[in-house]
Amino acid sequence: MIPKRNSPSSYHSPKNDPKKTDEEDETMCCTETESYDEKDVIISEVPSSPLRRRRHLLGEQSPLKRRAPPKRRFMLLQVLFITGIAAILSHGVLMSGVIEKQRFLRVPGNRTIVFLIGNLRCGEPAWESLYKNVLDYNSADLGLVVGSSDDKYNDASLWKRAKYVFREKEYEDWGDALDTLNIPGWREEVEPRVQGRAREAGVLGGVKGHKTSGAIQNMMRYWLAQHIVEHNMLEQYDRFVVTRTDQFYMCPYDLSTLPKDTIVVPEGEDWGAINDRNFVASKNDILSALDVLPPFLRNEYSNETFYEIESPEHLLLAAWNYHNLKLSRTPRNMFTCMAKDGDMRRTGDVPYGFFAGGQEHKGIMVKYETEYWWARATCDSRLTKDGDTHDTVKTKSQASVEAMEATIHDLTNRSLTKDWEIWWREKMLTEKVWTPRTYKDQLMEQWEKLEADAYSLNLTTPLSKSIVNFIPRKVDVENSEQVVLTMQASASHGKLANLIINLRKWNGPGSIALYIQSTEDVELIADWLANYTIAWHLRESNVHILMEKIVDFSPYPEPTMQWTYPYNALRNLGMENTGTDYFLLLDVDLIVPPNSFATTRELFKNNPQMLQDMHHSRSLFVLPAFEVCPGGVSQAPEVDATESDLPSSKQDLVRMIGEKTAWVIYSDIEPLNQRASNAEKWYTFTESTHYPIKWEHQYEPYVIGYIPVVPRFWTGIRGYGYDKVSWFQELDRGGFSMSVLRDLYVVHLCHARTPINVKWEEWPNTRKYLAFDPFLMSKYGVCRDWCQTSEEPWPTKCVWDSCAQCSECITDETCPAECKSSVEYPWAERCAWTNCVGKCPQCLEFF
Repeated sequence: MIPKRNSPSSYHSPKNDPKKTDEEDETMCCTETESYDEKDVIISEVPSSPLRRRRHLLGEQSPLKRRAPPKRRFMLLQVLFITGIAAILSHGVLMSGVIEKQRFLRVPGNRTIVFLIGNLRCGEPAWESLYKNVLDYNSADLGLVVGSSDDKYNDASLWKRAKYVFREKEYEDWGDALDTLNIPGWREEVEPRVQGRAREAGVLGGVKGHKTSGAIQNMMRYWLAQHIVEHNMLEQYDRFVVTRTDQFYMCPYDLSTLPKDTIVVPEGEDWGAINDRNFVASKNDILSALDVLPPFLRNEYSNETFYEIESPEHLLLAAWNYHNLKLSRTPRNMFTCMAKDGDMRRTGDVPYGFFAGGQEHKGIMVKYETEYWWARATCDSRLTKDGDTHDTVKTKSQASVEAMEATIHDLTNRSLTKDWEIWWREKMLTEKVWTPRTYKDQLMEQWEKLEADAYSLNLTTPLSKSIVNFIPRKVDVENSEQVVLTMQASASHGKLANLIINLRKWNGPGSIALYIQSTEDVELIADWLANYTIAWHLRESNVHILMEKIVDFSPYPEPTMQWTYPYNALRNLGMENTGTDYFLLLDVDLIVPPNSFATTRELFKNNPQMLQDMHHSRSLFVLPAFEVCPGGVSQAPEVDATESDLPSSKQDLVRMIGEKTAWVIYSDIEPLNQRASNAEKWYTFTESTHYPIKWEHQYEPYVIGYIPVVPRFWTGIRGYGYDKVSWFQELDRGGFSMSVLRDLYVVHLCHARTPINVKWEEWPNTRKYLAFDPFLMSKYGVCRDWCQTSEEPWPTKCVWDSCAQCSECITDETCPAECKSSVEYPWAERCAWTNCVGKCPQCLEFF
């Protein structure tokens, strides 16, 4: 049976081309020699089998063109004669005495289909290259998944060539299309988290407020997966190619040589992830490969993965990793094109305006220069200058690189500057554009110097280096007349995801101290900081770096972060460089409610007395701390809590506490840790904005305070134990008071707790903490009852440590000269200085 003209399995016969005469058609059909005896075996102009087509298009000699032995020649001619008669009889077609020519060799049912998704672009030159170098070359069918309103190319040959045409509804807001996936909560839990680079690059492009077309492409992929299932295509096809309509194929794309158990993507144009314009998948993998949007909208990725998704390319790679798909690459032989009357905008950035979107190739415009030169290099590398194929030991990629080097040489010989060659080599061969020194370069230089110094000095204590404002905030804080409070937190690379959650919830200025203790830390933190989405969330924060090289681990029970982490040094680094007067002390894994910055600022603006209390009465305001866990209270939860488990409000938190999915943090193992907050009162308290509490030993709240008056953390303590409680003990000795805020709180996401394998008596910080209280006595002193009742004269009693803090002992004579002369600083600030507090009478009002 003659295949239909518009069937993908058929080929456009020259007979049907109005530009060709019958004589030209006859000439193209077959090849004859001068005599009958020397005639070669007849083959069609476009061979039927993939192997023959490949040899034909590459100009190789077909083994069928070897002259057959005399006895076999006669048999072959008989076969051909009988085949020709059968074709005539079966179709009964005689046209002006000329038999309509059909292929003598047929390939049973096509097992490959190419799907083009998205609106039609570029035009016939691109589609003709598709027919010649992909469809015909691989005996492949064609399918289209396009928008219902795509009417620019009504007469396009694609409509006739396609076996399947699926026209999909188009949306003004493609968020409505995503709603049809019936994934609850994606607008509340996922869409607001797509910010910064991810929003600009179009991870959800097409959704209102998001740029470009990422969501549109992935909805097309989703619909294609549905059509594949509905039309039982997995039974019809072994291989699927998913690409766009604007791809120009410069040479044959031999799909038969590709691995069958992986997703195959052309090399280049990955943009830090994986190119999303063309891929090949087997029938076993195609549905998973097309399942891109649903896992993302269901919020099934970890926070680390989610914030690495900063473009549609990243989203596609994350989905393939989610489905455990294998990936391999093939040399690129296609590039993205546009019609001369099409969209001339470019997304690339080429120096000197080279090409400027105007490079032309066979009547069409090149859209992305890198693709064009990769394709040119690949296709130029298929054959040597003598027309022979490359040595089999040389891979196609190697040949592509060699051809690319030749292309660079050719460009530079056209009087282009040497800088262009350097830039082009970087961009094309390594896909990196020359930029200023990266975060990794800067941090690695500092780290290598610190490490070398530590080894040369052979220190028994850590050698450290602080980098203040390594990345300064990009958004100016409000003027000094406004109440500006900075969230202060520190983190190692293991808790960076929680840091971003907190910054999103806080939605205001931050001061972040990051810790580096190894080369691996440098690489992880530098890569994290370089992420565009992370950078967007950090735009209002000052980011500081503390590096430490520890050569001698003998002072620590174990050489682990649990015992060496400098909590207090990092807290001081963050607090001293907030850039504002007020701070919120926070551990990075304690999460604040949504928009806490705005809530807190409004609270203090409406209650100026609270500010005065922080300035002059040494008041601190407490955010009570809780923990959430879906499975209930447990030190080893089966499932770690995630952001979706967080309460949305105080009312929601109180409800969860009643349901036993939330509770006061550490109430199961160390009740004193948060007992002073009086949570039972907080649940129902409505009388005012806060209520007073009294500090008790082992109480470690999360507080808001006025930076100039608070002491710094004691850096003699590092690692686990007493790091925070030592600070609160000093605050108590220094006369600070505390009140619990009615409407604010922090929540810890439960996870398996790190076991402590060292006895309490052997903790390094235990011995240090026992010596801390005498230090505080000497720093602040106390006025014991016996100081007032003793009959000794005050000059005698004022020498006693237990009476040195009494007001009778603090005079102008005990106040150091620098405290009295530093008039440019208010006494509220001077009284926080170690050499002034407890020694100047002006500071008595702050106790």
